[in-house]
Amino acid sequence: MTHRVRRVKLSILTCLVLAGVASSCTTEGNEALSSHQEGLQPYGSCTVFHVAGDGEVLGGNNEDWSDPNTRFWIIPGTAENNGWIKFGYAGGYPQGGMNEAGLFWDATASPYLPMPHSEANKTRYDGPLMEKVMREAGSLDEASGIFGDYYCEDQYRAQYLVGDSAGASMIVEGDEILMKQGPFQVVTNFYQSHPELGGYPCWRHETATSMLSQAESVSPLLVGEVLDATHQEGKYPTQYSTIYDLRRRIVYLFYYHNFHEHVRIDLAEELRRGARHHDIAPLFSDLRPVAPVDGATIPGSSIGFRWTGKSTSAYQVCLSTSPDPTDSCTSIQPVIAGGTVRGGLRLPGTGLLLGLALLASVVWSRTRLVTVVAAVLIGAVAGCGNGATDPPGPTDDVVELRYEVAGLVPGATYYWKIVAQAPGAEFASQSMVLRFTTGG
Repeated sequence: MTHRVRRVKLSILTCLVLAGVASSCTTEGNEALSSHQEGLQPYGSCTVFHVAGDGEVLGGNNEDWSDPNTRFWIIPGTAENNGWIKFGYAGGYPQGGMNEAGLFWDATASPYLPMPHSEANKTRYDGPLMEKVMREAGSLDEASGIFGDYYCEDQYRAQYLVGDSAGASMIVEGDEILMKQGPFQVVTNFYQSHPELGGYPCWRHETATSMLSQAESVSPLLVGEVLDATHQEGKYPTQYSTIYDLRRRIVYLFYYHNFHEHVRIDLAEELRRGARHHDIAPLFSDLRPVAPVDGATIPGSSIGFRWTGKSTSAYQVCLSTSPDPTDSCTSIQPVIAGGTVRGGLRLPGTGLLLGLALLASVVWSRTRLVTVVAAVLIGAVAGCGNGATDPPGPTDDVVELRYEVAGLVPGATYYWKIVAQAPGAEFASQSMVLRFTTGG
């Protein structure tokens, strides 16, 4: 992939990171940003990008903030309006989402930016302007038309990235609209047309830009790797992450920067099921595979799968010689193999393990696995928390679980994943797909 977007030279070691919030045009967004004063301000929350190539059009977002009460809403359409999925916090104000036409958006908090052109030439919209865009626009051109006629209060202190399923995207910076000029577009918390106002330089922008510019192909895997590399911990951690497949209207949802486990949301199917909302945290089981490690060769014809997860969840093991074991899932009763792990087992190499997290989706989307080269140091910079200890995430007890399978065929390559159903959850979550080979 050739990088054709103007690149800003950034320094990861000098990134200024303070509390920020991905804000919508809402009262909640204004209150969250009211403590930021006009002038030069550093910000450090949320990473949003849009990337197209190899027949794929994808969006990605890390939602970084201190509020753990995250939620999404399914909002069916009407004869006049699009249906869409909205992500945000329990108060209900939109922070991001995607509509049934394949248009997605998210926002980042930014320094105060005057909007004299909008004030003189547009109508001030009373309410979340992006809700109007999601309801009425099916393409970037239509979204641009709405922004040509309206503005809203939070645009003084927030910017939007909006992308469509045809591969076009834009960043709305107050009076300015920056159209994507290459295969991808990234926004963090500084204005690319006015970096002097604050939030610049930013290691997350540098990391995402570097990884996307060096990628050999575009796939959900690539988006997941970028989200993992730019996630934050500390006082303002990544509460949830989303991968949007804009052509297929699929969302892959991750919780609390655990990229070992995701929930797959088919928007068309969910819209048919009607309006409702879900708290994000209860859908997840803090699922993390332990053994066998990816690519292992095992002796004999039996194996013991091990993973961590909530003791109260129901589990399935999916095992097949097909790279997509989804159709070979069996309900199981695992045994507890170890003691309680408070807050989840922090396994090393999250970015590397994510390499097979979306293997099934890569198979059906006809893309190939890629190796993403990212010569960046992310561990030394903790993000908004300025190095503070990561606060507690999932509160349920997490244990190490084990399940034995016998009768394996010698000399075969098997693919496996774990599916979890948290108590009362409408959606099942799943781990990445891993592989092992039996000895001959």
